[in-house]
Amino acid sequence: MKNIYVLLLLVLTAFTIHAQIPNADFENWTAAASYDDPDNWGTLNSALVAQSIVTVTKSTNASHGTFAAQLTAHSLIVGAVPGIIGSNAMMNLTSFSIHGGFPCTTKYSKFTGYYSCNPQGGDTVAVIAVLTKWNSSLGKKDTIAMATVADASVQANAIHFNVPFVYFSNATPDSALIVGSTSTNLYAAHPNSTITIDSLNF
Repeated sequence: MKNIYVLLLLVLTAFTIHAQIPNADFENWTAAASYDDPDNWGTLNSALVAQSIVTVTKSTNASHGTFAAQLTAHSLIVGAVPGIIGSNAMMNLTSFSIHGGFPCTTKYSKFTGYYSCNPQGGDTVAVIAVLTKWNSSLGKKDTIAMATVADASVQANAIHFNVPFVYFSNATPDSALIVGSTSTNLYAAHPNSTITIDSLNF
């Protein structure tokens, strides 16, 4: 659980504007030089492709529709880089911080979707949704609610998750961010850990 909170501290940064969960079924992808990126989702692909590393790929192992997003951790010269994705986000490879998100003014009760995974070396994969509200007096976001899926076991077949949001405030949120990762501890990822996610919804 401690690692999940470490992950959340790294991803809870500035939010940008978009509508609903962007490309929640991962059907839409844009081709780059040697890889595809899911539309409206941030990845580390552009920062790592020069090293022949692509951490997020288009998978045909979809729960619904044609495609899903597969996240894979890879070895670097020192350590490993996790497979990580963020809704409508930009990522910093050095700090693993994520800037992004989409507007959300509904106090949702559940976060749902599908995942399969193959964690390695003690990794715990995760999919996290966070609802926040900008606190103008403090100049920061307040966390309104959080829903977390975490799994350290191999799941060869897609699992449908339906997890409740845990609310920390009665305030109405103004933004949401969804993050998927092959490791809850981004600084101790294990190569070849994978998670495939699809059909996300509130």
